[in-house]
Amino acid sequence: MLYLNKTEILKFLISILFLFIIYSTVRSQLPIGDRLLDFHNEELEDTARALALEDVVWEYMYINTDTAIQYALILYDFVQRIPDKKWTAYSNNTLGACYFDKGEYNISLEHYLNSLEYYEKFQIQRDIAGAKSNIAQVYLELENYDQGKIMLEEGIRICEEISDTQRLSELQLNYSFVLRELQEYEKAIENLLPLKEVPMAQKSPYFLTTVLLDLGAIYDIMNELDSALMYYEKALVSTSEGNDLQGLTSIYTNIGIVFNKQKKYRQAIENCTRSLELAENASGYYSKQMCFMCLSNAYEGLRDFEQALIYNKLMEDQEDSILNESNIEEVTQLRLNFDFEKKRVIDSLKFFAKEQALKVNHSRKIEKEKQKRLILIISLALSVVVLLLAVYHILNKRKTNRLIIQKNEKIILQRDILEEKNKEITDSINSAYRIQKAILPTDRVVKEFLNDSFIFYQPKDIIAGDFYWLENVGSIILFAVADCTGHGVPGAMISVVCHNALNRSVREYQLTDPGQILNKTREIVIEQFEKSDEDVLDGMDIAFCSLNGNKLSYAGAYNPVWICRKGANEIEEIKGDKQPIGVYATNTSYTTHTTELNTGDTIYIFSDGFSDQFGGEKGKKLKSANFKKLLLSAQDRSMGDQRIFIAESFEKWKGDLEQIDDVCVIGVRME
Repeated sequence: MLYLNKTEILKFLISILFLFIIYSTVRSQLPIGDRLLDFHNEELEDTARALALEDVVWEYMYINTDTAIQYALILYDFVQRIPDKKWTAYSNNTLGACYFDKGEYNISLEHYLNSLEYYEKFQIQRDIAGAKSNIAQVYLELENYDQGKIMLEEGIRICEEISDTQRLSELQLNYSFVLRELQEYEKAIENLLPLKEVPMAQKSPYFLTTVLLDLGAIYDIMNELDSALMYYEKALVSTSEGNDLQGLTSIYTNIGIVFNKQKKYRQAIENCTRSLELAENASGYYSKQMCFMCLSNAYEGLRDFEQALIYNKLMEDQEDSILNESNIEEVTQLRLNFDFEKKRVIDSLKFFAKEQALKVNHSRKIEKEKQKRLILIISLALSVVVLLLAVYHILNKRKTNRLIIQKNEKIILQRDILEEKNKEITDSINSAYRIQKAILPTDRVVKEFLNDSFIFYQPKDIIAGDFYWLENVGSIILFAVADCTGHGVPGAMISVVCHNALNRSVREYQLTDPGQILNKTREIVIEQFEKSDEDVLDGMDIAFCSLNGNKLSYAGAYNPVWICRKGANEIEEIKGDKQPIGVYATNTSYTTHTTELNTGDTIYIFSDGFSDQFGGEKGKKLKSANFKKLLLSAQDRSMGDQRIFIAESFEKWKGDLEQIDDVCVIGVRME
């Protein structure tokens, strides 16, 4: 059996790769030579010769900018003999691109403006838009944002008229950058949001990442940190798809800085540590320096001054390494080498152009022979490589297949175990849901005592920390909306304790005054939690109401009651005491508020899940003021229609965003 030494195979592959690189390099020069020959061929039409020389210019744009400029100037002189003056515009545009690439922006701007003048004369709309885009790029480099803004607006208008979607997206992205530099943040956001959905963003993760990062940066500048964090995290997902280590490093650092501003120092440390791990492979001096600064600030916020000093020292050392003398000397030497090489190329350019014209036939034959020999060598080498790889593959196939089978068996076993555990967990949660649903008052009971009312109850998960409660004592109807700590399973467990405490306060201790009921409920909840060996600081916020005819009594722990009088244009608010039902630094008695209601007046009590929900065009919280406006707009509707309206409004506001908390709203209209 043939034995293959892996080291020898690797060496052979490297040698073949080296030959292939040599061939690719030589081959890449052939189009330039061919196109120069075409330019010097006087038998061709002038337009064909101009196209050939333009190809040479763009080839040299990727090799040597000065050489590209020399040929672009020759092209400009040559096209003056062509009757179609659009060629003058094309040559000006090419010169503008060459000088822009070299960094000579004023000369670039002059040629771009000349090309625009010709395009406008011949009304070539797509080229007009392109020229304005090029001119705007120059203005942005010169930090003349006002002129850049004007050019981009004109280019956008033209692209919209001719439906050039790709160029339109690029112009709008640059336009958003200008708006941000001009501190027109709201306009910049309005311009950026639609770019998340354009076809270019769907095809290119780099375009989408740029849009999301710009949104995050603007919200960061505006100090709207929740929104900034949301877009940075979306950019993190998009950048991960493109495997851009440098981009990931910057995003993790930005997220850490936002967490620092929010005083969430541990999250800041976690993200900056991740950024440093990536920076080791991304080799970013500046990213490391920003990470060290962020970590120093975070540890200072945690009052860990020893760690803060360590990272502050690392930040200073990083800054020194960026500016150290050896780096400066290296950059200076590279610059001198570049200037020497540039001069050598320019000096030899004229001689090359003359010699090229004299040796047309001879050069073509030599190049073709070289090409044939190289193709033959590469073909033979690749055949040998394929043969060796095939042998190597056969020798390792059996071992690889055995490993794959073992891994598949392990994966299947783990999948079956995971599915069984998930089923057990889901069954347990569904059982908990049935238990929690059983302790809530039924629709029949609610309608019996609160006939003209509605309940909008939408847990974030299957089970919830929010619950509603109702009890009848003689002529008094007691009802409440409670918001326990957390949601899901933890919140549901707290809700059972708090629900039981409410029942005992009313049924066992015969209390009907809302303030006294909340006092006794707090006492029972604390007593239950004190039985644990661990400190339990959980509890609930609540809005508790008592109706006796038209007399409303209310007490609350943080959560208020809102009253909308019939025909009124605003909502009355009675605020609760700022202390929860649970362990607190200072416990004072809850206040009972009493007011008279009239027929047609409406009462609303609720948890904070509705007003805290993110949504809308800008992904912000709804907030209490907008919630009040929503309820006022529904006053002409029946209570049943109000529930439908509120539910639809919540879904419309939330959109595609995730529901962040349990939601419970009760509305009662006096008959």
